[in-house]
This record gives sequence, C-alpha cells and structure tokens, in this order.
Amino acid sequence: MVTLPFSILRRVQVEPRKSFSHHKWQAIRELHFVPATKIGLQFRTRFWEKEGMNGGKAVSDLPLRFTYYPGYGIGSSEPGVVLASYTWEDDTLPWDNLSDSERVQEALKEMAVIHGEQVFREFDKGVSFSWLRHPYTGGAFSFFKPEQETELAPHICRPEGRVHFAGEQASTHHAWMHGAIESGILAAWEFQQRVQLP
Repeated sequence: MVTLPFSILRRVQVEPRKSFSHHKWQAIRELHFVPATKIGLQFRTRFWEKEGMNGGKAVSDLPLRFTYYPGYGIGSSEPGVVLASYTWEDDTLPWDNLSDSERVQEALKEMAVIHGEQVFREFDKGVSFSWLRHPYTGGAFSFFKPEQETELAPHICRPEGRVHFAGEQASTHHAWMHGAIESGILAAWEFQQRVQLP
C-alpha cells in the first residue's frame, strides 16, 4: 500500500516504471498540493483579550493574513498561544523563503502592527511549520485545479496491479486527517478482498 502524498511519490523512482499506468502517472505528476505555513506565538499574558479578542480570528491584508486567537482559558492569567499566521497558496510564498526563526521574528513584527509594541514585551516563544518545505510532505494537502477532478480523480485511488493507494489525496475529504484514515481503511479492505481465498 502506498500512502505517500503524490507530491513526494513523484520523486520516487518506481521500477519498472510501467508498473503504473499512464493515467496514474499523470495523477501523480499533476495533482496540485497546496503550500501552507503556520506560525504560532506564545505570550506571557493574554493582552489581546483586553482588546476584545476573546477567541475567533482576525483577517488582514498583512502578510499574516489569518490570525487565530485562543477560545480556551479566556480570562485566565496563564500564557496564551496565538496562531499568528496561517497562510496557503500564494499567501505563503513570502514566509516559505524564511527560516523558522525568521518567520517567528517577522510574525512578531506584523503582530505589532495590530497590537502595538507590547507583543515584543510579552513574547515567550514561537514555532513555525512550512508544509511545502518539509521533505516528507511537499505541500499541506491536495487541491484540485480546474478540470483535475474530472481528469485525475478517477485514477488517484485506483489500484495498480498489487499496489493500492491511500492517503489524504485518495479520499473525498481532502485536507483532513479523517479522509486519510478513511482511505487507508478502504484500501486495506480492497486489498483483503483480493487476497481472500475462495
């Protein structure tokens, strides 16, 4: 069973190449995978709550694009974590050219545009993740471009000989882990049906 994202499988040398049909190779080669980047920042205090941000999100035209504030622990004196930036597709390109630590520093500067200099005083630590730059993902999730659902979808999860395919791209629930799990269960069931003795 192959569960690799096609964004990674296209880099794997399959021998013999004719093990997979032309249509399977087309799906592997052409299926679009969305670049996405997230940057999380932990602050010592929940200063945003004093500004009325009690959970929810802010959408801006800053490079941050989408900022998500925690909806848990509202009013507590505990530190809080803000998903300072969640970007995908073209919005993630400026972030993907930076290292993890540079992303955190740039996100702090952008958060200061929204919340002022207090973000630097209250900052504790941060983390970022780029699905495009990660060597085992090559993108966050599959996303059909125009005509791809018609042209590629029928061939994505179709078995090739004894090889079955599963994963997020082989499900009807793209971008969600439960889609990947469902496709794995289906592929395992299909495989079991093939090997059952009469």
